Amino acid sequence: MRDSVGLVARGMVLFLCVGSLTACVPYPKFQESEKKLAVATKVNRDLENRLKSAGVELAAALGGEGMRDMTLEALRAQLEGLRQENGTLEDEIALLRDELSNVPELPAAGPGFTPEDEDRVRGSRLIDGDLVIESDLLFAPGKVALKGQAKKALDDLAALITSKYSDRVIHLSGHTDNTPIRRSGHKDNWDLGMKRAHSVFKYLVQKGVPEVNMRLHSFGYSKPFADVDPNSKQGRSASRRVEVHLGMSKG
Repeated sequence: MRDSVGLVARGMVLFLCVGSLTACVPYPKFQESEKKLAVATKVNRDLENRLKSAGVELAAALGGEGMRDMTLEALRAQLEGLRQENGTLEDEIALLRDELSNVPELPAAGPGFTPEDEDRVRGSRLIDGDLVIESDLLFAPGKVALKGQAKKALDDLAALITSKYSDRVIHLSGHTDNTPIRRSGHKDNWDLGMKRAHSVFKYLVQKGVPEVNMRLHSFGYSKPFADVDPNSKQGRSASRRVEVHLGMSKG
């Protein structure tokens, strides 16, 4: 696969990148690591079950009368081998989890949005200088068409950008939960995240934000909030969002 995949829309280049020079998701690497982690975790569970079974057999052998020494030694060797194999897998799982967490950040570029900006954009939350709008406010489940109520929030956002941040690059990033795509017709969660960011982009252009001022990104489900469980209902809901990040000055 090439280092970047570009999608051209009305003169705007959208990137879902594998490289690290831009703040995009290294999707193939993330997906491959995630699959390896799932396999390694399953193997680890199987090994733990085998360890328990071997431990039971060893306990029975030690407690039973008339067992030969060679049987005990064989069981001890089996148990020690399983422990070593399990330890190796646990190390591999730790490395995979570290790899999965190493997803590029959006570029830092001076001051972000302010609490006053948060008050101006209905339905938004200010988190680390970014304005976060929940996808459930913007989109129906699995959809990329904006809800009617979403347009009010985006009207506020467009007015804020054009009046206060017209000299800054605006980064729009789509985030999803970790539920696999099944029937919505999207290729995967990265595809869904990018399409949703693009829907916001198109609406903001209609409201006067120059398309050359904006950059689109998709992080799929690789960036859940640290304080919620991404596998819980609350965590999945929090993960579904569009984030607006202030980039560098165009000048």
